[in-house]
Amino acid sequence: MSKEKKRLVIVGAGGFGREVQWLIERINELKDEYEILGYVDDNIKQGIMINNYPVLGGMGYLLEQHDEIGVAVAIGSASVRKKIVKACKKNAKLSFPNLIDPSVIMSNHISMGEGNIICAANVLTVNIEIKDFNIINSNFAHRF
Repeated sequence: MSKEKKRLVIVGAGGFGREVQWLIERINELKDEYEILGYVDDNIKQGIMINNYPVLGGMGYLLEQHDEIGVAVAIGSASVRKKIVKACKKNAKLSFPNLIDPSVIMSNHISMGEGNIICAANVLTVNIEIKDFNIINSNFAHRF
């Protein structure tokens, strides 16, 4: 019996969104966990293809979802990311997985909230508390 993949969209189709797509693909190489549905971006026309995935629409697409779906908020600006998360939290069908690149070296003594994105080549040692919706990229953290 095979486990069903988790459906996932990436908010933000810019450079960091594309990097998060690659991160998810790297996760899937080791454990086929996620089905990337596409991108959500208010500034790119619906239907445009980006790295083989469609832009599904803007934020309205997410807010109108009636099925469970994972959301990766791939927006570098902490203030914009915070607004997007606040809007998404209004839809109980949306969840926010932690996405951790397989190359990350990470202690078992770390507590982590939700919606974090930890990119390739980072080292997280012991007794670290990572709350919600942080981006750790190239040894540089972006949080709100």
